Amino acid sequence: MSFGHEDDMPVCESEDETFIDQRDIDYFEGYVGANISFPSGSVWTLKESIGEHAYYEVRPEVRGAFIASKVSGDGPATALIKIRLQIPDYSEATYLANIRPGQAVEAPHNFSSEIEALSLLTKAGCSCTPSLYDWKKDKQTDQEPVPRGYKLFILMELLPGIMPEDLFFSEDSEDGAREERDELRSAFKKSWL
Repeated sequence: MSFGHEDDMPVCESEDETFIDQRDIDYFEGYVGANISFPSGSVWTLKESIGEHAYYEVRPEVRGAFIASKVSGDGPATALIKIRLQIPDYSEATYLANIRPGQAVEAPHNFSSEIEALSLLTKAGCSCTPSLYDWKKDKQTDQEPVPRGYKLFILMELLPGIMPEDLFFSEDSEDGAREERDELRSAFKKSWL
């Protein structure tokens, strides 16, 4: 899990600095096979990446989801781990490692909101959302995209079926998925209230 001076990394030249073309970066390269430990004492190995998406709107970050298997501790044999990493601002993504730490910020507030929502839904026994097993906040190392930037982990139940965004954003979402979306919304509302 490193970020920096790889010769094969895509680069864009500008008049004053060398920039990385972030659209071509796999921020989670090397994560599959890594062990992640959680405050409860459980340790998990990331087995398979099932999605990654970069966001640049407010705070640049990349989010990834991984299927993980338990190495030790409490929990089922298999779970889902969501990871959120702060990434360099698109206009300042540079090879200069001494600049990237200056971009480090605290974890976004919506991370706490997500943990709180998952915790409440887990306590309510909601069957349409994954149970929250554990979570942690960490800081990135000097070899990661934003040294000292946030790195967030959520360990949750791996549910069968399709991801909800497949219902909401698929090409046929206007046709056949309306009933399924309404059922999902109703289940969320019932659990939340």
